[in-house]
Amino acid sequence: MEDFNLNFLSGIMIILIGIIPTFLASKTSGTIKILLVMLSLFTMVHGSYHLLDILGFEFIADSIIRPLSVVILMIFGIMTLMVKRKNVMKRRTIKQ
Repeated sequence: MEDFNLNFLSGIMIILIGIIPTFLASKTSGTIKILLVMLSLFTMVHGSYHLLDILGFEFIADSIIRPLSVVILMIFGIMTLMVKRKNVMKRRTIKQ
């Protein structure tokens, strides 16, 4: 029972943590907004994975939500690299 309570609490906390980048995304614009939306989407999906797994929906959690969470995290990483590369290119053209 203790593991259930701890895992349930961590799932709720992960979803609540997604509120922070969602709030920040509403206050910003441009590429940082897209990154914040992707980050909040990942945290919410990952938190729902934990909750569904704990509540007994292992099939949905393991076959749908977990791969979706991984794909969102990978897209977030690729977008972060693209933004970083774009900023490096801008800095190089400014220095020249």
